Amino acid sequence: MTATTPRVNGGERKRTNGERNSGCNWAYDAARLVERTHAPSASAAPTPTVFRISWLIVAPASRYADGMALTLTQLRQTLGDMDAPELRDLIVTLYRASADNKRQLAALLEGDHSGLLYRLETELEKAFRTSGRLPTMKVGRAKKALTAYLKVAAPADALDAELRYVEAGVLCLHAYGDWPENNYSSMEGVFEAALKRAATLDHNDIPFKRLERLVSNAGGFGYGFSDQIAFLYDEFLEKLEEPED
Repeated sequence: MTATTPRVNGGERKRTNGERNSGCNWAYDAARLVERTHAPSASAAPTPTVFRISWLIVAPASRYADGMALTLTQLRQTLGDMDAPELRDLIVTLYRASADNKRQLAALLEGDHSGLLYRLETELEKAFRTSGRLPTMKVGRAKKALTAYLKVAAPADALDAELRYVEAGVLCLHAYGDWPENNYSSMEGVFEAALKRAATLDHNDIPFKRLERLVSNAGGFGYGFSDQIAFLYDEFLEKLEEPED
């Protein structure tokens, strides 16, 4: 099959000022919380931990509009300088900041992924539902929920989630016939990532029938979408047949 040129995915949009200050991403919040905690003005007197932590919550997001956000290296260095009570207060503050943070911390600290999976299912339903209210056909929130779940899921569970994302999109396409063009790129990107993940599994654990059914169901759509899905799967099968070094 002739390959079509994959479209360049523009990636997720930058967070707005309101989103930056909403606490919707626990790592983002942590970096900024630590920076504000340990970088008061030279003339400022030392402040109690609780006060310094609450400082983040009320401070405007414009502080980071100039691209001077804390780097991962700086975050690690600063966390290393914090004592146990400060770290506990920081985590508690992040936990209280948003429901997303609570789900992420539950997955990381307790191994409970159910909240993240439920969030993914909810966002897929909103974006791609085929009955009842019309779907939003906006992939941003569903993609964000998928990304959060993939960070903590086991390989087989992560593959299942990625395929569910694409399957839901294809069902929506069948129901409504078309959608915004960028959604095609999103589906292609997630499917490609799913195939790369599948290639890391034991051969007996790869859901070939499910993949073949998905490729078949994705046929007949425009913008090169169907051809690209088929091409990606053909390429995946060819790589599996290549002898190992």
